[in-house]
Amino acid sequence: TTQKSIKIPTTYTKFYWNIKWCSEIFMSKFSKRMKPGYQIRISLGYRRNSRVDAEIGVEREHLNYYTDGKYFDKTGLKLKDPVALESVNGSSKLTSVPITVKYNFLIRNRSHLYAVAGADAILLKHTENYEYAVSKNGNEDDRSKNYSSVTSPKYFTGITMSAGYENKLSNWFSLKVEPYYQIPTCKLGVGKLPVTSFGINIGIVKDLK
Repeated sequence: TTQKSIKIPTTYTKFYWNIKWCSEIFMSKFSKRMKPGYQIRISLGYRRNSRVDAEIGVEREHLNYYTDGKYFDKTGLKLKDPVALESVNGSSKLTSVPITVKYNFLIRNRSHLYAVAGADAILLKHTENYEYAVSKNGNEDDRSKNYSSVTSPKYFTGITMSAGYENKLSNWFSLKVEPYYQIPTCKLGVGKLPVTSFGINIGIVKDLK
């Protein structure tokens, strides 16, 4: 029998751009899941060689999450004792600057599998909306509070790990599918919550020539 060797491409375009969209799930302190939020990202990439890429982007994100009141810093809602915070439904809109490094570990003529590690280098929080339940002397009450001002930036707020598949569909663009998981390195919002997220990014990649 004869075997055909697979030739790894040696020519490549150094710069490319891509756009990704994702419907994602957010969780805090292993509380119940809320309806999915979304994430959309535009990135500029640089190929060091056929194996290693680096990317920097701008990402817009809408988070929806739920938490038991005992995990939420109620001083952010300006609640005073003896009022007890029972539960919180929260949502936030964020803008971040993610940086990632990608390693292509299984390369074919028109497709490859890859792994990614990255971090949110800069994070801006635009809005926070909360619907929450409080109790006092056995009586419960539903309340809400909104925060709409842009906060000062935070730095290196989350670490992202993912793996994906990219396939060149035409000479114009490639399609990628990328499951990911993000771990927070700092706490989010007035409630000071560690919010994790996971989802599947679907994106289009276009070389810059």
